[in-house]
Amino acid sequence: MEHKLEDLIDIPLLQNLQERLNEIYSFPSAIIDNDGKVLTAVAWQDVCTKFHRTNPVSELECVKSDKYILEHLHEANPAVSYRCPHGLVDNAIPIVIDGNHLGNFFTGQFFTEKPDISFFKKQAKKFGFDQKEYLKAVKKVPVWSEEKRVSYLNFIKSFIEVIEGLAQNRLKDIQFRKLSAELPDLIYQFTRRPDGSYCVPMASKGIYNIFGCQPEDIRDNFDAIAKVLHPDDAERVVRDIEYSAEHMSYFTCEFRTQIPGRPVQWILSRSTPEKLPDGSITWYGFNANITERKKVEEELIKAKERAEESDRLKSAFLTNMSHEIRTPMNGILGFAELLKEPDLSPENLLKYIDVIEKSGNRMLNIINEIVDISKIESGQMEINLKDSNIRELLDNLLIFFKPEANNKGIDFSMSFDWNNSSQVICTDREKLYTIFTNLIKNAIKYTDEGSVVFGVKREEESFLFYVIDTGVGIPEGRHKAIFERFVQADLSDIQARQGAGLGLAIAKSYTEMLSGKIWLDSKPGYGSSFYVRFPVKIADTKKIKKDNIKMEPIDNKRIQNLKILVVEDDESSSQLISIIVKSFCKEIVCVQSGNEAVEYCRANPDTDIVFMDILLPGMDGYEATRKIKEFNKSIIIIAQTAYALYGEREKALEAGCDDYIAKPIDTKQLKGLIIKHFSNL
Repeated sequence: MEHKLEDLIDIPLLQNLQERLNEIYSFPSAIIDNDGKVLTAVAWQDVCTKFHRTNPVSELECVKSDKYILEHLHEANPAVSYRCPHGLVDNAIPIVIDGNHLGNFFTGQFFTEKPDISFFKKQAKKFGFDQKEYLKAVKKVPVWSEEKRVSYLNFIKSFIEVIEGLAQNRLKDIQFRKLSAELPDLIYQFTRRPDGSYCVPMASKGIYNIFGCQPEDIRDNFDAIAKVLHPDDAERVVRDIEYSAEHMSYFTCEFRTQIPGRPVQWILSRSTPEKLPDGSITWYGFNANITERKKVEEELIKAKERAEESDRLKSAFLTNMSHEIRTPMNGILGFAELLKEPDLSPENLLKYIDVIEKSGNRMLNIINEIVDISKIESGQMEINLKDSNIRELLDNLLIFFKPEANNKGIDFSMSFDWNNSSQVICTDREKLYTIFTNLIKNAIKYTDEGSVVFGVKREEESFLFYVIDTGVGIPEGRHKAIFERFVQADLSDIQARQGAGLGLAIAKSYTEMLSGKIWLDSKPGYGSSFYVRFPVKIADTKKIKKDNIKMEPIDNKRIQNLKILVVEDDESSSQLISIIVKSFCKEIVCVQSGNEAVEYCRANPDTDIVFMDILLPGMDGYEATRKIKEFNKSIIIIAQTAYALYGEREKALEAGCDDYIAKPIDTKQLKGLIIKHFSNL
C-alpha cells in the first residue's frame, strides 16, 4: 500500500482518546507503525523507560519482549501478550487497513499479581538502580486481574476496529478526491440530518462552477446553495428531496441557479439515497451544468463515500459521553465493592455510601442535561409561567451554595438592588433558577481563592442578574464557544472535564426562551463576570400555567392489602420496587416479560396494581398493557421506564397505563402514586 498509517488516521484525536482511556483504566498505550515510528504515546511506565531499558543487561529482556511480540502478531486473539522476567506484561494488537498490516496498538505494562518488593530490591542492587526511586516506579505499575485484562483488551479491540473503519473511510476519500479533483462538474455527498437540517459533508472542487461557492462553505449547512436557487424552482427542489427521502427513491431534478455576476444556468442533479444508522439520509450523486445541453441527459456518476466529518463528530460525542458516564460509574461500582469488606467501620460505611450517592447524582445530572438539550433543540421544551418572588429565589441560591463556597475557603455573597416596586415577576421560575444555578456553580468551581458575588439590579424595563468571580478567567476567543454544547472554557483543566459541558448551553437556551440576553466579561487571571438581562413582566394570572395540585399527605398505613405485580427484566430494579411498596402489600409477585405479565393478570383478576417496565424482551410494556386492559379495565397499571424524553408519558397513557414514573425511581414519588390511586381504601 502506498499510504502509511499516519496518512490515514487522525493522530491528535487518537492521542486525546488514549489519554482519556488512561484516565479511566490507568493503562499506558501507543500506536507504532511498521517502521517503528511512534504516532501516539501515553503514560509508558517509568520502571521500564527510566530503569529496565537504560541498563544494557536488563534492556536485553526488553528487546526480547519486543521481538517476541512482533514475531507473534499473526497469532493475536485479540492480542499478543508477553511477561518479562520482572513480571511486567505487555500487549500488542495489529492494525489492519484494507487487508494491509500498517501498524500496532501497544498497551502495558502491568502486573497480574502484587509485586514482590524483596525481589525488586535485589534487582535494584543487581543493576545499580536507585532503590528508592526504582521501588517508587514499581509501585506505580497497576495490578490487573486476568478478567480485567481480557475485558480491557476486548474493549481495545473494538476501539481499534473504529480506528480501522475511520482509516478505511479516509483511504477511500483520498482515492476519490484524486479521481474527482479535475472534473468540471460537482460530485457530492448530500445529507439530511435527523433534525431535518441539510449539509454537504463532501463536495468536489466543481461546486464553484455549479453554485459559486467552495466545499468548506456548505460542509455544515445548506445556506450557500439555498440562496442561489432560482426562486421559481427552490420549493420544487426541496419537495423532490423530501419525496426521495420518504420513499428512498432515486433523486433526479432539473433546476436553475442565480449566481451574482453570472447568467441564469440550468443544473441537472441525480443521486441515490442511503439511510444511515443514526437516522440520517445521505444521497451520493452529481450535479452538471446543462444550460447549453439541457435536453441531453448524462450518465449518472455515483459517489459512495460516507462523510468523515459526520463520523468524527459522532465519535467525539460518544467519547465525551463515555468519559462523563464512566467517571461516576467508577465511583458507584468501586465503592459498592468496598462495601463488601467484612470489617467495614460505621464511619467508612457512611463515607462510601455518600460517595455512591454523589456519583449517582452526578450521573443523573449528566443524563438530565442531555435530555434537556434534546428537548430544547427539538422545540419540545415548554415554558411554565408563574408568579415568582425574585428576592426569595436569590435568598435560596445564597443558602444552597454557601456551604460549597465555605468549603473552598472563598467569600460568597449576594447583592440585591431592587427599587420599591413589586419583587414578584411572571416568569418560568424553574428555568430562571436553572440559569442562575449553572452560572453560580461554574463560578465557584473555577474560583480557588478570592470571592464570588452574585446579585440582581432592577432597571427601568428589565432586571440584570450577574455573577462575578475572581477565578481563572476565560480567553476572549472562547467567550462564544463556552455556550456551545459539550464545550468548556479549558479542556486541559481537569475540573472542566467534571461535567458534560452542557450547563452554559442550557443557560443560554433558557435565557433566549425567556426573551433574555446572556454575555460575559472575562480574561485569564482576572476572573469572570457573567450577565443576564431579562424583561420585567407583570404577572397575568389568566395566562399563568397552573402547577399540578399536590396531594395532601395520607397515612399509608391505611393501604396495606394490595396485590402488586412487578414486571421488570432487571433484577435490581425489581428488588427496589418490591422493597419500596412492601408496606402497602399483602402479596408481591415479580415477572420478567410482557407475556408473563399478561398471563399472570389473566389468571389473577384480583391483582390491584401493576408496575410495568416498558422496554421488555419480546412483548414490550405498551403491548402488554393494551392486552391486560382488554380483559381487566379496573386494574391500575403504572408505566416505569428509563426513557424520560418528551412524549413518553403520553405514549404510556395512550397504551392504557394509568400513570407514569421515570427511572431512577424516587421512593416518595412511587409511594405517592399508590396513595393517589388507592387513598379511598
